Amino acid sequence: MEALRVAVTIRNPADPDRFWRGLFLVGTGATDSLAPGRRLEAIGLAPKGRRIHEPADGNEIAMDIATGDLEFMGETVGGTILFGADDAEPLLGLTALASAGVEIDPRDGSLKRRPAVRLKGLRTKAYTPGSAGFQPASTVLDTAHTAAPSRHSRLQTCEETLGAPASSPACARSAQPLGARASSP
Repeated sequence: MEALRVAVTIRNPADPDRFWRGLFLVGTGATDSLAPGRRLEAIGLAPKGRRIHEPADGNEIAMDIATGDLEFMGETVGGTILFGADDAEPLLGLTALASAGVEIDPRDGSLKRRPAVRLKGLRTKAYTPGSAGFQPASTVLDTAHTAAPSRHSRLQTCEETLGAPASSPACARSAQPLGARASSP
């Protein structure tokens, strides 16, 4: 299988007019993305810390890290970027791919866009802009589809999202009217 490369723009989130564009190797074994350190410094990204990484040769090395915006395949994601050697080949890590809803097709090694970014196992509360704040994830998912969801549809969504029976306490809370839920813990 041929090495897969994709055009990526790294943008400084504090100054979006500063960016660097390159051809990145899709790092199927890399968690984080990597770019030549001089390119990151040229757009104003500075190391925020150091992290121990294990390259393909198995040796552990401490590497400087920064965070920045990565743009590829029509998506923009925030991600950790390692400061590589000035002549390092840029790598696009798996966390950036997953955040963008892109995965590697195991049949042919191509990049495929998923119809939706996965949130399987979501059991936390999610923030809904313009609402009373954090609400059960089932409510956020349900209200995104209808203006005035019925109690039945909220229970059904709760069952699907949380994997809990409609009679469970978590689903009973999500079936309350939105105003009642905002004041309860």
